[in-house]
Amino acid sequence: MAMWDVWSIDGERRFKFPRKAVLDQIMRAEKKTFPQREALDFESELRKRNAELQVVLDGTAEDPAPVLAAYFVYSYMPKTAIMQKVCVTEKYRGQGIATRMLQLQREKLSARGCQKVHLWVDEDRMPARRLYSAAGFKELNRVDDYYGSGRTAIQMILNL
Repeated sequence: MAMWDVWSIDGERRFKFPRKAVLDQIMRAEKKTFPQREALDFESELRKRNAELQVVLDGTAEDPAPVLAAYFVYSYMPKTAIMQKVCVTEKYRGQGIATRMLQLQREKLSARGCQKVHLWVDEDRMPARRLYSAAGFKELNRVDDYYGSGRTAIQMILNL
């Protein structure tokens, strides 16, 4: 089962939240944000032992229905992490949430002895590419038609 790391939008760690309601919000955001072929199957992905989920919610600790602001899914193996998904919902974009999430993950992974973080990003997703570059990721490889005909993927790596 995946580890859930949940934060409120103001950076305070949250301990109580309606898990199913949050997962439902994640799946709706996934369908809205990404093409169907790229949508992550959260039901199976989060059952994996090495899968981890970081969630940012907007609400108070007592709020019965906090709103999803962002989520981040990655797999961790000894010394290497693979980022599978970073998504900030529309309402919360441009507020530095993804930058902060990446910074927190970098600190957490470094503390665990992780040495590298890998990811793939669509060449045409410029906001995502800028985010990753600003976080220190370097372009490593390009694969034509990775996401479908005419859609190039860029492999990026962050050395910790």
